[in-house]
Amino acid sequence: MSAQNIKEIQSNFPDSNYQKGVSGHFSGIFNDTYLMMAGGCNFPDLPPSEGGKKEFYKSIFIAKDFAESKKLNWEKIGELPEELAYGYGLQFGRSVIILGGENERIQSKKVFVLSLENQKIKIENWPDLPETLNNFTAVIAQEFLYVLGGNKNGKASHSFLRLNLNKIQAGWEILPDFLGNPRTQAVAFSDEKNIYLAGGFALGSEELPPSLNTDYLTFNLENQSWENPQPIMVDSEKLSVGGGFAVNTDAETAYVSGGVNAEIFFKALKRIHETNLLLKKEPKSPKIEENQKQGKIYLSQEASWYQFNPYLIKFKKGEIADFYLKDDRLRRAGASMVSFGNSIFVIMGEIKPGVRTPSILHIKLNQ
Repeated sequence: MSAQNIKEIQSNFPDSNYQKGVSGHFSGIFNDTYLMMAGGCNFPDLPPSEGGKKEFYKSIFIAKDFAESKKLNWEKIGELPEELAYGYGLQFGRSVIILGGENERIQSKKVFVLSLENQKIKIENWPDLPETLNNFTAVIAQEFLYVLGGNKNGKASHSFLRLNLNKIQAGWEILPDFLGNPRTQAVAFSDEKNIYLAGGFALGSEELPPSLNTDYLTFNLENQSWENPQPIMVDSEKLSVGGGFAVNTDAETAYVSGGVNAEIFFKALKRIHETNLLLKKEPKSPKIEENQKQGKIYLSQEASWYQFNPYLIKFKKGEIADFYLKDDRLRRAGASMVSFGNSIFVIMGEIKPGVRTPSILHIKLNQ
């Protein structure tokens, strides 16, 4: 697949804050007609390296004629119940499921479904998650909605939940933890027999060191068991895809892209973890100030320095099918990805820590 298959779409928003781009937002497609995005967050005034304040949003926007347009004119159609980011949005028929998330005031365990009826937003409440959850991933397989990983009540987790989509009001089932490290900002996808959990990382705690994963786990739906992890390898390079995005395009095919560079990001994780421990145990340590200076330097680099993942990877029946596409415009984290026809759309995200992009990518697939 060549870079000719990927086009950049410009956007026109009625809200100037969205015009700057957001990440941690929710996306999907209403009624096979409208591209939808909602919520998310950004630093609208100053980047975090200059002391900027993060803002969270609750607007819901739709754009018609998105499949072939070079510029999208977004219309505000409603609002989420509150400002929300870092949850998960999942296509469900002609509607979109919104799960969990957070803002500067609350951690959420709410689950609801957005749909568009007579040009008005309808919000249907589903059973709450068992606990508050953010920075997790989710996937639908065999009539179940699965939720994996994330920060559970503020701590990186092995959370593994499912909801029977034929018995929604029965609520969530808590499944045994997945294998290995806890994982936040992982990605998930499925085929007819398995679900897959790829990438992710954890800041660590007093009990656990920080961790970052360059592999994916397989959960066998028939045996209800986890299998040994497999590495994510492209061009002889191990990819983390933590902070990346994924989407199924059919029952056995999925695409994964974006995310942080394993080596560069893990150094930052270790520094933050060390600082947090010192603040509790040795608050006068000179190492704290040194680490904080290094943190400011880390946040101040040019976007290219962070070397976010530029690959779009095709998985077929749980295997990396082939090298698919490499494009610098895919170097982003916290974006969303949706599938429509023979295309996928990568929506906004950040191009370096704290700096968002309003760019939307339209990728036509060779299927």
